[in-house]
Amino acid sequence: MKLKWQQAPVKTQWGDDMVVASVAIDKDHTLSLYCERDQTPKVDVMFAQRTWVGLTEQDLDYLCNLAYTGDEEFALAVQAKLMEKNA
Repeated sequence: MKLKWQQAPVKTQWGDDMVVASVAIDKDHTLSLYCERDQTPKVDVMFAQRTWVGLTEQDLDYLCNLAYTGDEEFALAVQAKLMEKNA
């Protein structure tokens, strides 16, 4: 998501170098983000869309072998592998 920063409409308690970006939550609600102008790159990184990283053939083979054990180990292994790749 690319944020569109604008000068804050009023002087805030944090000074006059504040900018604001609006994020749509749903059709009736908006989130306003206030930030010092020089800090916007950090916020932009936080809101950057990341590319999903899927499982490799080796990952799938490993997980398929675990699936035959029939216990919770399989689900935990899937979760751990996806967290590792997308952290």
